[in-house]
Amino acid sequence: MAGFLKTKWCKYLLVLLLLASCIEAFAYVNVLVSLKYETDAPAACISNVTGQDLCRQLNRSKAVALSAFASAVILLFLRFRSF
Repeated sequence: MAGFLKTKWCKYLLVLLLLASCIEAFAYVNVLVSLKYETDAPAACISNVTGQDLCRQLNRSKAVALSAFASAVILLFLRFRSF
């Protein structure tokens, strides 16, 4: 494992994880805006425009963003610990 942490592929993976975390965080904010303007009631989850379940998309975006960020932090911690 220590050999992988010193390669350029580890750097690429770290950048991709951080990029995925940022993209999913933006998607989370985007779905929050959609929840505000595309639903009738504050507790409603179905979009009037697209008919999609926005609460499910919100939960998915949050889970992916947090897991990608946590994976990047763990990889970064292991990378600096191995040196």
